[in-house]
Amino acid sequence: LHILDGCNDPTDNGAHWGENRRGLVYGMVQSGKTASMVTMINLGRRAGYRLFIILAGDKSSLRDQTQDRVNQAFNLQGGINNDKRIFSPTFATDFRQTTGGYSQNFLLDRHAIRGQEWTIIIVMKKQTNHLNSIVAQFEDLINEVENTHGKDIAALYPTMIFDDEADYASQNTDVEGDGTTIHNDILLLRNTIPHNCYIAYTATPQANLSANIHSEIGYPKDFWWMLEPFMDKDQHGQFRPRTYLGAHEVFVDYETYLLHRMGRNEWPHH
Repeated sequence: LHILDGCNDPTDNGAHWGENRRGLVYGMVQSGKTASMVTMINLGRRAGYRLFIILAGDKSSLRDQTQDRVNQAFNLQGGINNDKRIFSPTFATDFRQTTGGYSQNFLLDRHAIRGQEWTIIIVMKKQTNHLNSIVAQFEDLINEVENTHGKDIAALYPTMIFDDEADYASQNTDVEGDGTTIHNDILLLRNTIPHNCYIAYTATPQANLSANIHSEIGYPKDFWWMLEPFMDKDQHGQFRPRTYLGAHEVFVDYETYLLHRMGRNEWPHH
């Protein structure tokens, strides 16, 4: 709810939207970042968001794992939950391999023409071909929705973009040149979708916090939230994190199993 509070307000057809916002969610390893994104989708759709794009790293294994979490969380059968009106065109494959085109991927007929309230969830890799494909399809969608049907694309598709592992590839490391490829692709995606809120997720936020404060894929100027790891009391009555492997586990609880003491004559001691 705190993260959602930092995002744009999609109610009343975007009348209170304002400038597209961007923020960052920091969570240590195994602190529940994917669970947070899934929960954000559920809260966001209740608030009025209709399109959710998860940029799930650059590996198919991570994309597939995140997609499986989405499929299970929203009980998607063949990518669809008719009762809840939730649809994921990427339920079986990455975005560029979907076969339906913009009309099917964004439910043009049901959502935009018939006026049914559908939630669309896209899980895709941060790879230039996929990013260029979604930009091209959304441009075609804008053309048909606004020029053919005379409707407002911003009101129909208020969007939440999740950038998983946002410190990797997304940040611009070519500050003296034209910008890095993936950074420019995500920037183009943000500039193509009129109403979008960008949420970076990472366990290592240094690159994000050091980024250009004016870039739309840079410093999280609107909000920054930390996911608290689950904690309980140990045998000494002290609270310890239990949802990730931290220093106390390495050096105290499981020292016997995890640490090897180097002898005086071992490299580099000698």
